[in-house]
Amino acid sequence: MSLGFRRGSRATAGLALVFDLDGTLIESAADLHAAAAVLFAERRLVPLDLATVTSFIGHGIPSLVERCFAAAGTPLPEPDLGRAIGRFTEIYAASPAALARAYPGVRTALSAFTARGIPLAVCTNKAEAVSRKMLEIMDLSAFFALVIGGDTLAVRKPDPEMIHACARGLGVPLDRLCYVGDSETDAATAAAARIPFVLFTGGYRKAAIRDIAHAGRFDDWLELPALIARLAR
Repeated sequence: MSLGFRRGSRATAGLALVFDLDGTLIESAADLHAAAAVLFAERRLVPLDLATVTSFIGHGIPSLVERCFAAAGTPLPEPDLGRAIGRFTEIYAASPAALARAYPGVRTALSAFTARGIPLAVCTNKAEAVSRKMLEIMDLSAFFALVIGGDTLAVRKPDPEMIHACARGLGVPLDRLCYVGDSETDAATAAAARIPFVLFTGGYRKAAIRDIAHAGRFDDWLELPALIARLAR
């Protein structure tokens, strides 16, 4: 299956890749769960389990916090919700990667793309500063020429402007961009931007694989470089 890229002398010539962060590059749910537990403890609420908090990942911290309180049966009205989001952000930003880990094979795959001269970017709904901090802690920041976070622009995924900003920032045409992510939101973002989407099946998706439109999929990061080269032919 072709990604639909413009053909060049090499399959990946002029290609650039954009990656989601949580559930794609980094398994980060445990730290988000820990921050939610601290926030709930401060409010004398019973903490939610890891699976529940994980199910709320993908739309940014404001959405996650709002859904956590709703799931606990204590939905917050404004301005208390705003205060809770602010406090969660403080807790999480202080230690965003104490429990997180890069998925196995991520560094090897990113090194392979870098060796081929393929520019790389991150596009996430997580705040840009926290995203950069996580990438530094995980020793991944050097791979990425650009990080677009949920507060970098006035919009969030699935708005295609985030992908357009990646194309501009990397200096490549939109039709040479491919988005790699793990969720329905990521697939919708790629579709809105009209670029190919490659699905990492080991992340935080809620829907079945068959229900998420994708040009290719993988569950082992070591397979991704060959997959991208094959799809780009």
